[in-house]
Amino acid sequence: MKLSISMEHGLQMTGGDYNKTASIMVQAGFHGIDLDATLGDFVPGMLATPEQLQHITRCARAAQGAGLAVTQCHMPYLPGHIDHPGDGSFAAYRDALLPSFRQLIPIVARLGCPDAVIHPYFSSDSTTATVQGNIQLIQELLPLLQQNGIRLCIENIYCVRDGRYQSTPVSNAETILQIIRGVDSPLVGACLDTGHAHLCGKDFCSMALQYGEKLYALHVNGNQSGDEHVIPATMSDWCENMAWDRFTDVLRQIGYGGSYNLEVACGKLPAKVVEPFYRYAAAVADALVN
Repeated sequence: MKLSISMEHGLQMTGGDYNKTASIMVQAGFHGIDLDATLGDFVPGMLATPEQLQHITRCARAAQGAGLAVTQCHMPYLPGHIDHPGDGSFAAYRDALLPSFRQLIPIVARLGCPDAVIHPYFSSDSTTATVQGNIQLIQELLPLLQQNGIRLCIENIYCVRDGRYQSTPVSNAETILQIIRGVDSPLVGACLDTGHAHLCGKDFCSMALQYGEKLYALHVNGNQSGDEHVIPATMSDWCENMAWDRFTDVLRQIGYGGSYNLEVACGKLPAKVVEPFYRYAAAVADALVN
């Protein structure tokens, strides 16, 4: 199984050096990158600026120049929506994000990205409204997905209420599969975030089994009590307690064909530790899946 990792975090540690970041990752043993197209501090209705588009392009080109594939990208999302579910209607969600989706999908497709990951809409009060809203949004995007040959991957997400992580209607595979089946297109599948599942008390191995052939992408990370994005299997058992070996078995069982994509963070490492960090991350991932 091929290994990939987010390039954006690496850039933060190399001072924004695109070629150095890509070189460190490929030498560590990674085969691809997760391209960040989230646009940073997103404002509803915002479109990418020329500078942001240039940044996205430079990331992809530097990675490809070093021999790394662009395995997936993360589309814009609304942190406020995740923190305060139910505050806005589906129409508000649609108006906030659809313009940037329409702008970015052709761009990332031209950069060779096959899969775009989204944080879905949800209504904390209604699974039905959640399913119907997402189907409507994705159906509006389908012609663009078809024109550009790119797949949309729905990520399982949590919410935060009163400082606590809690489940949403789109924290589980059942609801996300309802959306996928409702759209009924090979261009729509799931992105499984192991850390999000763990925070919501969901068995991510069982979720992968439920998704089966509809599992298109992964955000692999461990945690204890928050969305901490640690390298899998590196915390003490009584902290992390996540079934990584079983997860690998399940991925093989369902014939998962995507990359084993790490979505990890490590704080502000000293410059001389950046390369060892990526070698370590790749070594752990390779040991788990190969």
